[in-house]
This record gives sequence, structure tokens and C-alpha cells, in this order.
Amino acid sequence: AVLAELAGAAGRVCAMDVDAAALAECEARVRTAAPDLGAFAPILGSHAAPPPGLEPRRARLVVFNLGYLPSKGAAEGVPTTSAETTTAALCDWALGAVVPGGAVSLSVYPGHASGARESLAVRALARALSPSAWRSTEHVAVNHGPDAPYVVSLHRLFRDDRENADDDFAAARAAALGAIR
Repeated sequence: AVLAELAGAAGRVCAMDVDAAALAECEARVRTAAPDLGAFAPILGSHAAPPPGLEPRRARLVVFNLGYLPSKGAAEGVPTTSAETTTAALCDWALGAVVPGGAVSLSVYPGHASGARESLAVRALARALSPSAWRSTEHVAVNHGPDAPYVVSLHRLFRDDRENADDDFAAARAAALGAIR
């Protein structure tokens, strides 16, 4: 809802989730908070595939809220994201979608088994990004335990497009997948 308000009448917001209940809740909040939003696309599906129509270097912000629908908890059978699908999403489309000066933000929930594994992969991938093209930061609550949620921000630096025209994230993908093996 906050992103929809920021996007305004000229903006476009896509919301993707594998959990239909989470997507319905998101859509209700967005429609209430930002009735004048230019375009809103709720998409039932995995974040491993990009939103339809998203072109390289066109997004100002890509946001991942990894984990599960908090109201359901991490109970057996509740859909969760995984290290593999998140790594694929980051390397196959999200990082390449961001304009110079834009960012990818990931809210990470390491408090359950799948989330802990995904946390390892996200941190390894963030460390492996080229520091000449990316600034990777981690925002952690210092007065909470090690299983508390945290945010990873991946900022594409302003660089001449000729310097960074090749969005090859093979090294970052290898680091992420190596961390969970």
C-alpha cells in the first residue's frame, strides 16, 4: 500500500505471491490506500518469474517480502519462498530490472527452517555482487535475537551503462547456491 501511494497516478505496482489469501489481502490494502494508483497488477505466482511486461533497467524499486503470510505463521503446508526461487528471481530478472540509482529490497525471515536457508543464500548473493556496480547493505535490529527479520538492500550505483551493460550475475548465483549446499 505504501509503494502504491508513492507510485501515484502515473505509477505501476505489481504484487506477486503464491498464496492467494496473501495476494487478496494485499490487493484490498492497496485499493483502499491508493485508489488513484495508475496501474496495479496482482499476480498469483512465484517470484521466480518476472512480472509481465517488466523490461530490463525500467524499475526504480523491486521489493521482496520473503517468508510466509505472517497471520498464518510458518505452519506445515503454508507456502514459503525458498533459497532457490529467490536466487533465481534475483539473478534472472530483479537485479537486471533496476535502473541505475534504483534498488532491490528484501525482507528476510530466518526464524523458520526454509527462511534460515534462504537467509544464507541472500547474504552470500549480496556479498558477491560487484562493488563497482552495487552497494549491498543489511539492516538488522540490534536489540532482537538472531532469528529476527532483517532487510537487505541492493542499490544499483549510478554508472555509465557501457561499464555495466552486461548484467551477468553468475558469480552471485554461484555464491548463493554454494552457501546452501
